[in-house]
Amino acid sequence: MHIGGNWKALYGAARSGDLEQLDYWLKQDIDLDYQHNEFGTTALIAAAELGRRDVCERLVARGASVDVVSDWDGYTAQQAAQDAGHTALAAWLGAQPRRG
Repeated sequence: MHIGGNWKALYGAARSGDLEQLDYWLKQDIDLDYQHNEFGTTALIAAAELGRRDVCERLVARGASVDVVSDWDGYTAQQAAQDAGHTALAAWLGAQPRRG
């Protein structure tokens, strides 16, 4: 799996909502649940905090786990969305299948 710069590019696309770039990076072999030590969170959690449901849907469809807890603040994607006031997105994330 590629991490490093490739992960940062995927993370940037997720935060910015650049779906074309996100789709490109989702085709690469990148660990979607990785948390870079500079950010302490996943691309899914960052997108959820920003209310980017389209990004969240793509990440979850490609295997990003909704169960991952952010190293930065201890939030899951659902909690991040809820705390930021994105209640519909939080409800959607809460309805996604759990791993384990």
